[in-house]
Amino acid sequence: MSLVCPRCQAGLSVAAPICPAHHLHGVAPDALSRAEDAPLLGYVVDNRFALIDYIGGGGMGAVYKARQLSIDRIVAVKVLHASLTATREDRQRFEDEARAISRLQSSHTVTLYDFGLVRDGPLCNLAFMVLEYVEGETLTQRIRTEGPMSPATVLGILEGLADALDEAHAHGIVHRDLKPANILLSYDHRGLPKVKVIDFGVARMGDASHLTQTGFSVGTPSYMAPEQFDSAGSEGIDGRADVYALGVVTWLLLTGQKPFVSKSVLELGRMHRQDPPPAFPLAVEHAAQVERVLYRALAKHPQARFATVGAFARALATAIDGADPSFSEVAISRVSVPMAIPVALVGAPDQPTPTESFVGMLDEPEGPGRRRWLPLLLTIGLGGLTGALLALAILSPDARTTRDAAVAPPLRAAQRVTVAPTRVATETTPAAIAPTSVASEAPI
Repeated sequence: MSLVCPRCQAGLSVAAPICPAHHLHGVAPDALSRAEDAPLLGYVVDNRFALIDYIGGGGMGAVYKARQLSIDRIVAVKVLHASLTATREDRQRFEDEARAISRLQSSHTVTLYDFGLVRDGPLCNLAFMVLEYVEGETLTQRIRTEGPMSPATVLGILEGLADALDEAHAHGIVHRDLKPANILLSYDHRGLPKVKVIDFGVARMGDASHLTQTGFSVGTPSYMAPEQFDSAGSEGIDGRADVYALGVVTWLLLTGQKPFVSKSVLELGRMHRQDPPPAFPLAVEHAAQVERVLYRALAKHPQARFATVGAFARALATAIDGADPSFSEVAISRVSVPMAIPVALVGAPDQPTPTESFVGMLDEPEGPGRRRWLPLLLTIGLGGLTGALLALAILSPDARTTRDAAVAPPLRAAQRVTVAPTRVATETTPAAIAPTSVASEAPI
C-alpha cells in the first residue's frame, strides 16, 4: 500500500512510513481529501498511535482513525479540545470520566482501550482516548437511505441500547447527547446487525465548573429533555434524560419524522418543555398502544418517564404485540422551571458571563456522497458549540453565524497541515447557531 506525507505529499513505504523532512507518519492518498479538517493528520500521539485518517469532529474534540504501532492494530483516537483539560481539576475530571467509561462491559458500548495526556513533544498536554474502531453506519445514515423502520427492527435496536445505557446509568454515567448520529449499526462476522452507542460519557467534560456555573446546557436541541433546557444547566441530569432522547429517536425511526421540529433553538426548547407530542401516525401498526408508550418516554417531568431504558423497551415490546402497556397515563404538563436564554459570551473564553447561557448543537448535516459505510467511533460532537455563541447577536439582527474553533491544540503555523483539497462535510460537523434561530436543521 502506498503512503504519502500529509504535509509534503512525498511518497513513503509501509516499511519506512515516517517522512524524513516533517517527521509525520504516512497516510493513504485519499485521506488528504479530509486534511482541511484534520490538522493532526500524520502525527503520532504519545509515540504509539499514528493518526492515519480523519473520522469527524465537533465542539469537544476530533476523532481520528489510528494505527497502534506496537501491535499493528487499527483503533480510533479521540483528541479533546485543549480548553477541556486546561486546569488540574479539568484533567482530573477527564481521568475520572475515562476510568468510569472503561468499566462499562456491555457489548453494545464501544470499548475504551486507553487514555492519557501527552507529556512532551509537539502535542504536549493533548488529552486523548483510544477506543475500539468499529465499521458501520449510523442511524442517521440508515434512516436517510431507507426511511422508517419496522417496529420489530426498532425494538431490536432499543433493546441493545437498553443493555448499554442501563449499565452506564448504574455507574452514574449519563450520555446526554443520544441521537441517531451517536447510535451505530455494526455487523458481526455473520453479517448480522448489532447496535452500539458511541460518544459515551464525554458529555460530562462539558459540564466542567466553568460551564455549569453559568448555566450551560449540553446536547442536541431536537433530542434534549426539557430539564436540559433549564437555566440550571446540566446539573442534576440523570438517566431519564436519556430515556427522553430515546423517545424522540424511537418516534423518528418509526415514522421518519421527529415529534418536535423547528429552526429555532428557543422554539425547540419551548416545544420540548411545554407542547404535548403530536398525535402518533396511524400508519404504524398498533399506533394507539405505541403512542401511549412514547408519550410516557416523552413526559415533561423526569419522574413521570420510564425509570430505565429497559422498562421503556419492555413496554414498547408489549405495545408492538398489540397489548395495552400496564402503566398509568402520564399527564402532559408544562415545565415551570425557567429556560436558559442564549446570550453573547463577550470577552475572553475563560471569563464567563454571569447570565445563564445555552450551548447546543444542531443535527449534523450530511453532504452529498457521504451515504456510505462510515467507519465511526465515539462520535464526536457531543455536546455543543463551544466558544462564542451568538456574539452580540441579540443586539445586532445582522449578526452572522459563527463556526467552532479548531478542535486541535494550538500548533505553530509551520506545523499545520497545508493540504486543503475540497472539503468533505461529515455527519459530525457541527452547524452554526444564529442569534435566535438555527441556520437550518438537517432532516434527521
